[in-house]
Amino acid sequence: MKINKHMLIFMLILIFFILFYSINKYIVSNEVLQTKELDMFLTVSNYTGFNVDTDAIYFGTIPPGGSGKRIIVLHNLDMNSEVLIKKEGNFVDWVVLDEDDFFMEANESKNVSIGVEVPANAEYRNYTGKLNIIFKKV
Repeated sequence: MKINKHMLIFMLILIFFILFYSINKYIVSNEVLQTKELDMFLTVSNYTGFNVDTDAIYFGTIPPGGSGKRIIVLHNLDMNSEVLIKKEGNFVDWVVLDEDDFFMEANESKNVSIGVEVPANAEYRNYTGKLNIIFKKV
Protein backbone atom coordinates (compact mmCIF):
# COMPACT_ATOMS: atom_id res chain seq x y z
CA MET A 1 0.00 0.00 0.00
CA LYS A 2 1.46 3.30 -1.13
CA ILE A 3 1.03 6.35 1.17
CA ASN A 4 0.71 9.67 -0.53
CA LYS A 5 3.13 12.40 0.63
CA HIS A 6 0.24 14.84 1.19
CA MET A 7 -1.66 12.26 3.22
CA LEU A 8 1.39 11.70 5.45
CA ILE A 9 1.78 15.44 6.05
CA PHE A 10 -1.94 15.72 6.83
CA MET A 11 -1.70 12.85 9.34
CA LEU A 12 1.34 14.41 11.07
CA ILE A 13 -0.41 17.78 11.34
CA LEU A 14 -3.50 16.08 12.74
CA ILE A 15 -1.45 14.23 15.35
CA PHE A 16 0.33 17.49 16.28
CA PHE A 17 -2.99 19.30 16.85
CA ILE A 18 -4.39 16.46 18.94
CA LEU A 19 -1.27 16.45 21.15
CA PHE A 20 -1.28 20.26 21.41
CA TYR A 21 -4.95 20.30 22.43
CA SER A 22 -4.41 17.59 25.05
CA ILE A 23 -1.38 19.32 26.59
CA ASN A 24 -3.03 22.77 26.48
CA LYS A 25 -6.16 21.40 28.18
CA TYR A 26 -4.00 19.98 31.01
CA ILE A 27 -2.09 23.26 31.47
CA VAL A 28 -5.27 25.36 31.54
CA SER A 29 -6.92 22.99 34.01
CA ASN A 30 -4.09 23.65 36.49
CA GLU A 31 -4.41 27.42 36.19
CA VAL A 32 -3.99 29.24 39.51
CA LEU A 33 -7.12 31.26 40.23
CA GLN A 34 -6.11 32.85 43.52
CA THR A 35 -3.34 32.70 46.11
CA LYS A 36 -3.72 33.90 49.68
CA GLU A 37 -0.76 34.20 52.05
CA LEU A 38 -1.37 34.19 55.81
CA ASP A 39 1.32 34.95 58.39
CA MET A 40 1.72 32.55 61.32
CA PHE A 41 3.16 33.44 64.72
CA LEU A 42 4.10 31.36 67.74
CA THR A 43 5.91 32.19 70.97
CA VAL A 44 7.45 29.38 73.00
CA SER A 45 7.86 30.25 76.68
CA ASN A 46 7.22 28.84 80.16
CA TYR A 47 3.56 29.97 80.28
CA THR A 48 0.42 29.87 78.12
CA GLY A 49 -0.89 33.00 76.45
CA PHE A 50 -3.64 33.70 73.90
CA ASN A 51 -3.85 36.03 70.92
CA VAL A 52 -7.27 36.09 69.25
CA ASP A 53 -6.48 38.68 66.57
CA THR A 54 -7.67 37.65 63.11
CA ASP A 55 -5.22 39.46 60.81
CA ALA A 56 -2.88 36.40 60.91
CA ILE A 57 -2.71 32.94 62.42
CA TYR A 58 -1.62 33.50 66.01
CA PHE A 59 -0.96 30.42 68.12
CA GLY A 60 -0.18 32.64 71.11
CA THR A 61 2.36 31.52 73.72
CA ILE A 62 2.77 27.78 74.25
CA PRO A 63 5.22 25.99 76.57
CA PRO A 64 7.49 23.22 75.25
CA GLY A 65 5.54 19.98 74.89
CA GLY A 66 2.26 21.89 74.48
CA SER A 67 -0.06 22.28 71.54
CA GLY A 68 -2.56 24.69 70.09
CA LYS A 69 -5.12 24.85 67.31
CA ARG A 70 -6.66 27.51 65.10
CA ILE A 71 -9.44 27.15 62.54
CA ILE A 72 -9.66 29.20 59.38
CA VAL A 73 -12.71 29.38 57.12
CA LEU A 74 -12.13 29.23 53.37
CA HIS A 75 -14.77 30.59 50.98
CA ASN A 76 -14.71 29.46 47.36
CA LEU A 77 -16.91 31.89 45.45
CA ASP A 78 -15.99 31.53 41.80
CA MET A 79 -15.89 27.96 40.50
CA ASN A 80 -14.98 24.42 41.41
CA SER A 81 -11.37 24.48 42.59
CA GLU A 82 -8.56 22.33 43.86
CA VAL A 83 -7.13 23.86 47.03
CA LEU A 84 -3.49 23.37 48.02
CA ILE A 85 -2.07 24.59 51.34
CA LYS A 86 1.70 25.00 51.65
CA LYS A 87 3.62 25.80 54.87
CA GLU A 88 6.86 27.75 55.20
CA GLY A 89 8.85 29.20 58.06
CA ASN A 90 11.01 28.18 61.02
CA PHE A 91 8.41 25.99 62.77
CA VAL A 92 6.59 24.30 59.86
CA ASP A 93 7.57 20.82 61.06
CA TRP A 94 5.42 21.48 64.12
CA VAL A 95 2.38 22.64 62.11
CA VAL A 96 -0.28 20.01 61.42
CA LEU A 97 -3.07 20.55 58.88
CA ASP A 98 -6.15 18.33 58.83
CA GLU A 99 -6.10 18.67 55.01
CA ASP A 100 -3.63 20.30 52.63
CA ASP A 101 -4.95 19.19 49.20
CA PHE A 102 -8.71 19.02 48.62
CA PHE A 103 -11.56 19.94 46.27
CA MET A 104 -14.07 22.73 46.86
CA GLU A 105 -17.19 23.38 44.84
CA ALA A 106 -18.27 26.86 43.77
CA ASN A 107 -19.89 28.84 46.61
CA GLU A 108 -18.68 26.33 49.21
CA SER A 109 -17.20 27.23 52.61
CA LYS A 110 -14.88 24.93 54.52
CA ASN A 111 -13.28 24.95 57.97
CA VAL A 112 -9.61 24.00 57.97
CA SER A 113 -7.96 23.09 61.27
CA ILE A 114 -4.36 24.19 61.78
CA GLY A 115 -2.61 22.77 64.79
CA VAL A 116 0.84 23.24 66.28
CA GLU A 117 2.63 20.67 68.42
CA VAL A 118 5.63 22.20 70.18
CA PRO A 119 8.43 19.69 70.87
CA ALA A 120 9.50 19.20 74.50
CA ASN A 121 13.00 20.47 73.65
CA ALA A 122 11.85 23.63 71.84
CA GLU A 123 13.84 26.79 72.54
CA TYR A 124 12.09 29.75 74.21
CA ARG A 125 11.66 32.36 71.46
CA ASN A 126 9.35 33.75 68.77
CA TYR A 127 8.71 31.66 65.64
CA THR A 128 7.24 32.85 62.35
CA GLY A 129 5.90 31.24 59.21
CA LYS A 130 3.46 31.56 56.38
CA LEU A 131 0.55 29.54 55.10
CA ASN A 132 0.03 29.79 51.33
CA ILE A 133 -3.46 28.84 50.16
CA ILE A 134 -3.68 28.22 46.42
CA PHE A 135 -6.95 27.85 44.52
CA LYS A 136 -6.51 26.08 41.16
CA LYS A 137 -8.99 25.68 38.35
CA VAL A 138 -10.29 22.12 38.03
